[in-house]
Parts: sequence; structure tokens; C-alpha cells
Amino acid sequence: SDSGLPIVACTVSDLDYFTQAAVRFTTTQRIPISPEHLFTVFEDPDSWAQWVLGIKRVEWTSQQPFTVRTTRTVYFRGGLRFYEEFIAWDRGREMAFMFSGTSTLLCTHFGERYVVTNLGKNACELSWTLAYDPVGAFATLQPLIQPLMPIVLSAYLRRLARYCRRVAEP
Repeated sequence: SDSGLPIVACTVSDLDYFTQAAVRFTTTQRIPISPEHLFTVFEDPDSWAQWVLGIKRVEWTSQQPFTVRTTRTVYFRGGLRFYEEFIAWDRGREMAFMFSGTSTLLCTHFGERYVVTNLGKNACELSWTLAYDPVGAFATLQPLIQPLMPIVLSAYLRRLARYCRRVAEP
């Protein structure tokens, strides 16, 4: 448990944030499983560390079924923690979360939105948007980070597609 450790508060906004954030990236990838099965992967706390480098573990802090206002904590290597609150949850179609807090001051707002399009035949297209308003050293580093982000995010989604292929429905 992290009780007693300092938390830097972040602002939780609505879906409009994803068109208004200071920094935004959207990456799209075909995923070789059905939208419903993709959400089963998303709901599995162990799956995240399989495709997002740096994630040590994910802990859902709300009970299933997950919905708007569901919460979770994501633990990264090096001790970083992110406290997330879901602002959209439409299983098989869309989910989005915002940071409600972090262990380190990186941004005032940070969110991710996952929009899924059913392609039929156990396949879907995932559109992943990352949006944030950086502050401090993280803001200073943006000229170095921003050109790399599309490459990194595309690599993550290719890792997700490979992971999904391994856990695919029969």
C-alpha cells in the first residue's frame, strides 16, 4: 500500500480534454482479436506490463464491472506511481482515463483514450490518444520527447497486437 506517500494531485477533465490538451498524440493499430476480447486484455492487470515498457504492475482499485469513475494505480519501475480515474468506459468500444494524482510532478493533466472499431472476423482497430499538459522538467524536455512519442507509441501498439495474438480466442 502507498498510504503515507506524497501524491501530487492532477486535474481530471472530461473527453473534451483530448482535443484541447497542450500535447496530443494519436496512434492507430489493427489488433487481431475482437473488441470484446481486447477489453478482456485491458481488464487483466497483468497484461499491461506485457506491452507497455516500464510498467511493473497495475492494481485495479475498483471492483468489476468497470465503469466511469473506476480507479486504478499503475506502478512503474523506478518507483513512479500514477493514480487513474476512468472518465469513459463503454466495453468493446471506448475507454479513457485521466491521472487524478502522481508520485512525481510531471503534468497538471494527463489522459489516455482508447477508441475501438470492430473490423469483424476477430479483429479491431485501436485508436490510442495520449494527451497531457506538462510542467517543470517534463515541460522542458518536450522538444526532445515529442519527436520520439509517435515512434514509441506505435511500438507499444505493435507489442499489444503481438500480445493479443498470443492470447487470441480459439
